[in-house]
Amino acid sequence: EGPLPLLWIDDVAMTATPPGYLHEPEELLNPFAPVALPRGARIEVRGSLVHNDRALVLSDGRTEVPFVGDGSGGVVAHFTLTDSSRLRVLAAFGDVRIPQSDTEVVTAVADEVPAVRLEGAPRTARILDEPTIKIAYEASDDHGLREVVLTLRTGTRSESRILSKPGTDTRTDKGSYFLPANDPFFKKTYAPVEARVEARDNDEF
Repeated sequence: EGPLPLLWIDDVAMTATPPGYLHEPEELLNPFAPVALPRGARIEVRGSLVHNDRALVLSDGRTEVPFVGDGSGGVVAHFTLTDSSRLRVLAAFGDVRIPQSDTEVVTAVADEVPAVRLEGAPRTARILDEPTIKIAYEASDDHGLREVVLTLRTGTRSESRILSKPGTDTRTDKGSYFLPANDPFFKKTYAPVEARVEARDNDEF
């Protein structure tokens, strides 16, 4: 006969709350069944203690979060998903961790990165020929844009400027920015300058 499976919590219930910017409802999970969740989801694990004198944590092997009383005689732990993980319930004995036999395998699904389209890009412009360079952009994201930024870079120097901070849940944004020849960034610059427009969404992970 093999060793008895270790059990630290019983009557387990799991839920997942997607990150706020997705505006999706809490999802009831099948405990210890593989699942795919958006990166940034908050996983809640509830259960009843099998042994009242055990200090328990929920861990992915790198980060540990403690189980605490839930006010109803059970315990609860909350874990924020930043990467695909194998979550286990561990009993802490000093520096020693002994896992429960169950494992929750979670695949983290990354949000799509915003898309940016620049009018006429890529192209090379000479300030002598174009005293004012027009940068026209259109940005989009599947869930919502947070900001659109222009980055100027030459050699080891760089500078970022916010072009737009769209409102909550805005999925598309477009505008123009005019870069004059006497822009302060061009002073004492003799090498080519790269101008990039980047869009950022609400996914902070």
